[in-house]
Amino acid sequence: MPTITLHPSQVFEADSNFKSVDAAHPFDEAFGRSQNSATYAQWYMLNGGAVTTQVQYGFDVSAIPDNAIIKGITIHAKCQVQDDRQFYAGNTVVSLKDGTQTVTRTNNKIFGETATIVSLSNTDFDRERLNNFRIGIDATRGYMGTKKSTWVRFYGADLVVEYEVPAKSALYVRQNGQYVAANQVFKKANGVWVKQENLANVFDKDTKYVTI
Repeated sequence: MPTITLHPSQVFEADSNFKSVDAAHPFDEAFGRSQNSATYAQWYMLNGGAVTTQVQYGFDVSAIPDNAIIKGITIHAKCQVQDDRQFYAGNTVVSLKDGTQTVTRTNNKIFGETATIVSLSNTDFDRERLNNFRIGIDATRGYMGTKKSTWVRFYGADLVVEYEVPAKSALYVRQNGQYVAANQVFKKANGVWVKQENLANVFDKDTKYVTI
């Protein structure tokens, strides 16, 4: 079964919630970075009690054929938070999203003060929905340290997509003693050659045919 591994390629700032971005470690520092990256993007959490900071990253899935059947996806994302105490900033989550809608998410406190690779799988995405795939990186304030400046880091991610491409059917005709695939088929109708979009229309239903 074919698989492809993709890395972050864009950030959806308009749909994200954060206080500010570290100028030395901007969002695009994570673009093209894998789960093993040593560099990172860094942003600061919103202040206030029980306030959630979330940044959403997207992936370029154009290399996957449009007719692919998606069998499953797995994300491996490397994340870190400055203070992982539960009542300070330790309520951390990674989510898989279809646009802005959450499809599935991890449990709380999934990453902490040590950079952690978080893995999450799902089988709900088809090829069309995959165009809208995002990951959300969340950190929620507790009721202590609400005014403290606290950062979140995202190093990079591997999005592993398993898929199948349906077999392509073809019509074969005999040419110079050999059977070759017919890329286009035309049928004469009222003296005019008309390209056949549906190969079933090429055949006369009253005539017997065999396949090879």
